[in-house]
This record gives sequence, structure tokens and C-alpha cells, in this order.
Amino acid sequence: MTSTKSSSEEFSVSTLSMKSPSPFVTTQAYRYITSGIPQYKHHSLNDHLCQQPSLLRHPGTQLTMKAIISGVAPLMLSTLCWLVTGRPLAGSKCNLTCQKTSFRQIQCQVAELNATAQGLFDSYVRHQGSPFSKDRLDALCNCTEKFPSFVNETSDTKEKLIALYKIFAFFNASLGNITKDTENHPGNKEDLLKRLRDTTATSQGLLSNLRCLLCTQYNVSHVNVTYDTVKKGDFEKKKQGCTVLRKYTTVISRAALAMGRCQQQT
Repeated sequence: MTSTKSSSEEFSVSTLSMKSPSPFVTTQAYRYITSGIPQYKHHSLNDHLCQQPSLLRHPGTQLTMKAIISGVAPLMLSTLCWLVTGRPLAGSKCNLTCQKTSFRQIQCQVAELNATAQGLFDSYVRHQGSPFSKDRLDALCNCTEKFPSFVNETSDTKEKLIALYKIFAFFNASLGNITKDTENHPGNKEDLLKRLRDTTATSQGLLSNLRCLLCTQYNVSHVNVTYDTVKKGDFEKKKQGCTVLRKYTTVISRAALAMGRCQQQT
């Protein structure tokens, strides 16, 4: 898929990578959402979702999971407003909804996620049971996940924000899969589920702030995000989850260092 250029900087539209006859799912896949909710063409649906985020929790939206990849659809719906429309957001809309977003907020959210990342990973490993253990991480948590990397500390702010968006768009989709798999397995996993849900909430807030800041201050309307194939089988899913969370601890640590310390407003 090729990128286009206009008066605002644009990147190619987000795609999903999967094993299927058609290797990419494009905006055409999102033209309509059905199953008991109002039907919109994708542009008007984007605007509607932007204005009414509660629609994302409607049970009918879950139909898209079956057509695409379990756990990825909620992320894609939450980013339709910005990633999939194929057109830049109107400046007035960005200014109205994002005028209070600041770089400081993003710094603090990244710092918070970094502070909780290792605890999340340790809890995940602890709850997977045998053969998962700290001394076998290299052997078990080594799937070939295409986890987005962070840029150098010397990169400019715009590059850092775009890199962060790619990281957390990918990671948020992975969190959806990991949380669903955890919920579907027996056992007392409340500690892990709480950590997963708290991380998801913070990362979604970070994504929202990144969208706003990139839109209002840098005229970035599109960012390309590619998602990896979801594994099949309980053991393979556990290995994939372990790999993603392990890589996340490394990437978020680098990002927090590059973004600087959280400085609360006084």
C-alpha cells in the first residue's frame, strides 16, 4: 500500500497482517458494522465513534472480531477516527477535543506504564504454570513478534510521538488478546487481570493523547501500524503473550528514558 502526501503529513493506512488468502485487511473491511447497531458508511461511522466513544462498547461491535482477529477489532474501532478514514482530521475538530493535551501528560503516562511493566510481565509468567518460569524465558518467550521499536533518544519530538503511537497501537491489540485468553482460562488470576486492565486503560489514554498532539501540533493524520498473526493453541498463545510482554518491558523502558521524567503540574 502506498503513502500519499497532502498539505498535512500522511502515512499509509493501517493494515492487519494475517494468514489468509488476502494478506491485508484495508478500510474496505470496515465499511459497515452490523449486528443490531446503526449502520454507517465508514466515514460517518468514524465521526460518530469520535463523538460517542460509548458505542465502542456496544455488543454488536464484537461481530468484527470474528471477521478479523480476536482482540484486534476493539483497537481498530477505537482508532478509526484517525487511522482508517483515509482523510486528515479537520483542524477545528482536533482543536476542540484536544486543546488541553500536553506533552507533559504523555510523559507521565509513559512513566506510569514503565513503572508497572515489569510487575505485569512477572505476574503473567507466574500465572502460566509449568513449564513457564524465570529461568526458561529465553526458551519459551521467543516468538518472532514484530514489536515496533522506539527511536533514538536524539530523535526529534515528532518522531518520538509517532514511534510511541506505533508501539501502543500494536501493544493495545496484543493486550486485548492476552486479556481475553486469561479470562477464558480457569484459576485465580485476579492479580494478573487487574494489571492487564489497568495497563490497557492507561495505554488507551496514552493513544488518545498521542492522536490529539500529533493532529493538532504536527499535522500528522495517518500512521502505518502492522499487526502480527494471532497464534493458535493455548501453549502457543501463552508463548506469544510472554514474548510480547517481555519485549514491552524493554521498549517501554527505552521510551521512558527518551521521553524524560514526569513533571506534575503545580
